[in-house]
Amino acid sequence: MENDSRFRWIALGLLIFMQSTDIADGFLARHGQKLFPIKNLFGAVLDPLADKFYINSTYLTLSSIGLFPWWGSIFFAVKDTTLILGWFLVTRLRGKVEVKPNFFGKAADSIQAILIFCVVGGINQAYVQPAAIFVAACVIIAGSSYAYRAVRGH
Repeated sequence: MENDSRFRWIALGLLIFMQSTDIADGFLARHGQKLFPIKNLFGAVLDPLADKFYINSTYLTLSSIGLFPWWGSIFFAVKDTTLILGWFLVTRLRGKVEVKPNFFGKAADSIQAILIFCVVGGINQAYVQPAAIFVAACVIIAGSSYAYRAVRGH
């Protein structure tokens, strides 16, 4: 039991580090141009892809050790894959498309991160399934807002 607790603290420390670098990376992607007057399209595209990889690899790892339902990991992975493919499709059809996060997308990402911290932190397993359903609903709302914007051309 002591080993489990020690590994949980190590995992939480790694998550805090990863989330901190994600926040710093996102800040630089959005505001770095003011600090360094270089247009960095690669960073603007790479930042969201790195975020998706971080979130999905964490969910898949949690599912593989039995702490998170597989349906949730698959749902989030399919959602992100659809988002990426949709972005490529819209870019192909309309030319350059700027990725602009909105309130719903930011809220859904934050709620997903909170869920991961709760699961790794040892939330009672009875709450994981309902929490995953809530987060999935938030993600559907965010995805719908992005789809609406894409269709409307905004």
